Amino acid sequence: MSAEKAAAPSEAGASGAGASDEPCLDAHGFEVPEQLLSKYNATRQSAEGGSASVSWPALLEQAALKGYQSGGPLPPRFVAAVREGVPDAHRANAWLLLSGAARKRDEQPGLYATMLAAGRARGDLEVEEQIDRDLHRTFPGHPALTEPFCQRIKNVLLAYSARNPEVAYCQGMNFVTAAILLFVEEEDSAFWLLSYVVEEVLVDHYVQSMLGHQVDSQVLEQL
Repeated sequence: MSAEKAAAPSEAGASGAGASDEPCLDAHGFEVPEQLLSKYNATRQSAEGGSASVSWPALLEQAALKGYQSGGPLPPRFVAAVREGVPDAHRANAWLLLSGAARKRDEQPGLYATMLAAGRARGDLEVEEQIDRDLHRTFPGHPALTEPFCQRIKNVLLAYSARNPEVAYCQGMNFVTAAILLFVEEEDSAFWLLSYVVEEVLVDHYVQSMLGHQVDSQVLEQL
């Protein structure tokens, strides 16, 4: 794990016992609320290593060979393994494969660099100022939020603003990008995952009208 990645949880956090003034941080640097410590400790083993009966390298190799993708048919064994939790070590590959982001990245290997250069050259001060304002509001106090990490977030957001000028940058995209980069090292992979989230998962959420958000909110109110 790189120096920019979050530190490992404290001893108190790992055991869930003992009083301490220091907050318990999970494996990704996020504070675990005290009322959720027991649940966190119960699920931590699955998140770190996964089920002993599941070979994630074999599952992901099968997914790559057969072109499995989120929203499409998946074998029951694969679905069950995902529901148990994708181990941290395999999460980046699972996201990239199942979202189709890896395929799009490989089909257009130079697009991220082109879009990043275009985003920097556009000179859209309003977009860049919005990104800069939000960078240090992203996960305040998180140990991974160093200046180099924030620059990586900004790079991905600038590149996406050039890819999709209609959306450009919208508040909240900084959190999505940071969460992706906690698991995915390569900026171009993070760029394609962000594109998938904005364009295929949260359609019409990151637009001025926030239509998708309004629709989802009304649906939740009815449930």
